[in-house]
Amino acid sequence: MLKTKLTFLTTLVALFISFSNICAQSYSVWFINPTNGKTIANVQSSTQVAVDVTFNASGTRHQYHRAWKFILKTNVGDYTLTFEPIPYPPVIPPLSFPTVYTPSGNLTWTLEMWEVLVLGDEYLRAQSSVNFNAKFIISAENNFGGGIIVLEGSQQTSGASTLKFVGENVSVSAIDQNDGMGYYRIWNTSGVNNSNWQIEKHQGYPTNIFGAITRGYNYTVASNDNGATLVADLKKVCNLTFNSPGGVYINGSTWSSPKVVEVVEQNTVTASGQWYYSNGIEYSFSHWTSGGQTY
Repeated sequence: MLKTKLTFLTTLVALFISFSNICAQSYSVWFINPTNGKTIANVQSSTQVAVDVTFNASGTRHQYHRAWKFILKTNVGDYTLTFEPIPYPPVIPPLSFPTVYTPSGNLTWTLEMWEVLVLGDEYLRAQSSVNFNAKFIISAENNFGGGIIVLEGSQQTSGASTLKFVGENVSVSAIDQNDGMGYYRIWNTSGVNNSNWQIEKHQGYPTNIFGAITRGYNYTVASNDNGATLVADLKKVCNLTFNSPGGVYINGSTWSSPKVVEVVEQNTVTASGQWYYSNGIEYSFSHWTSGGQTY
């Protein structure tokens, strides 16, 4: 009987010492990526940013240990990763979760480290959190591709981009300029074929933004604007030369000839040739010609 009691007490002491050792262990888990304050921006889709999470952890393995379980808690759900068996020394090499896809925002994610014992019991041993930004990429360009444009108050090369949260404003402004292809382009407000800011969504086509008719414009980023481009719809200015021996009558005014008239593309100009008298012969308007074509 005494021997049985001593055996029982010895077992209790051993379990107590083992439990004390477990409680005295040092555990830690930490993010490698993302880090606090980091901004992540990419065009995974028009609504999502891709975040690759890597982390590391450490903790002493003991005889009742079976595995580590890691839980990543995010704004779009929880992700679980189980790691076993644990190697010696018991410092877990860098690990990673599958890529997480998230809307834009200021995000706080938490990483938990759980110890799984041989009988299935699980204990939370360590945790850490990270605060970072997931932003959308918004670009601005001219409708002819090149040139310069004002983005966020700064004159930049067409195609420049900025990083924004959903709900933030993007400030753009159009600049009249040569397009490098023989035309001068302007922000047209003459009343015919007026300029209008356009938006090209991710992998889409430019469409007019309703009411965006001012040269300077503030656009509010929507939840499906990741990878979107704001396009300045600058219009071509065409130089037309009218030549008639007796002068020309253009848009209600008489001019000597030749007369160069600037006309915005798709706008109209009204012109006629003046009659004139020479060497006893009176001449009247017959027709216009250009490049061998008769009009």
